Amino acid sequence: MFLRATRIKFIWGASKVVMARWRFGLWGFYERKAGHPDSGLAVSVRGVLLLGLLVSVTAYMAGATTIYLWLDRKEHNYVTYTDVLLLPVRWDEIQEKRGLGYLDEGIASLKTQRWSDGEMKLRIGLSKYPQAMTARLALAEFYYYAQQHTRALKVLEDGMDVTPGYPGRRYLTNYFTIALQAENYPSVLDATARYLDHPPADLPENERDWLFQQKLNALIKEGRVAEALSLLEMTPDNVVFNEQRVLVMLELNRAKDAMAYLKDWRAKTGATPQILRLQVRAYRELKQVDEMNAVLEELRELSPADARTYAYAVIQRKLIGADQAARESLEDYFFRFGGYAANTLLVAQPLAEIGAVDMLQTCLQRATEQGYDLRPYLLLLAQAQLKQG
Repeated sequence: MFLRATRIKFIWGASKVVMARWRFGLWGFYERKAGHPDSGLAVSVRGVLLLGLLVSVTAYMAGATTIYLWLDRKEHNYVTYTDVLLLPVRWDEIQEKRGLGYLDEGIASLKTQRWSDGEMKLRIGLSKYPQAMTARLALAEFYYYAQQHTRALKVLEDGMDVTPGYPGRRYLTNYFTIALQAENYPSVLDATARYLDHPPADLPENERDWLFQQKLNALIKEGRVAEALSLLEMTPDNVVFNEQRVLVMLELNRAKDAMAYLKDWRAKTGATPQILRLQVRAYRELKQVDEMNAVLEELRELSPADARTYAYAVIQRKLIGADQAARESLEDYFFRFGGYAANTLLVAQPLAEIGAVDMLQTCLQRATEQGYDLRPYLLLLAQAQLKQG
């Protein structure tokens, strides 16, 4: 009855034409017919819109405040109140900041040995902020120590994909270590090619040589030794690459070529310990005992007080089959350096690697006479016996 008796009129604002009793600037009753004071209802469209706007802003502010307080309750929060207020235009930035918070929480969890929680938060954080290389390293190291090498490698590979620049030596060292342990040589070669074939602007010059060394190492381990040598022959004169060239020649059973190269290298730079050690190995491969002994003597004269030089001579004489000379060298070594347990272990460790059981037993006897801890020598002796079958 009221709606039929009352006519509703929509106007933009509180019009002067409609003299009504306005309520909150939204509506008002006016006299449409004489003698009927409330026969008309005027509704202000502008007032309703302003009210709706005010309610919307209030609700938005309340919602933003609630979201911010929910986010800020965490210990690691990078999202500011302004970010939340500008949520529609800062959505991507907020996601990245939330990712940073998860990453901080994940690393903190790992430090307190809450492994599962830390791994989960690092994964979530990297999904929101994938360019966090330090966090990637932390997650990859966690997977590595958990014997999940494939997942560790995938985490580091994804990091290289999302980072346009050079990730740094520490990052790639971890990547190469995991890949090589899994004998995943193609991954190493792909990674080196990524930065050598198309070097990023921030790649330091000295890192190029290091990456090239990693490439050569992967080629050699994969058995592509000839390919590694062809690459080395195109490299400029460099101490590190020169040594690798000699080692690759020896790997290819080209000891004569290696010796010729070493003689030319020595003529240019002189008799350095590096060259002398390589010559010793080349003469050993050629079974030239006298020449090898002469170079070992040169090496000893360069560092007469270095126990490692004497231990090296023992090993090389044993490897070439000069057992009597090796035993005499070992006795001379004990005479000079046997007064310290560390020196006795210094020669025992490489003897275990080559399976020299008889000479290791001499080391064990010497350690017993000196009263050293015998456990490491017994372990090395077992290693040598396993090597000999």
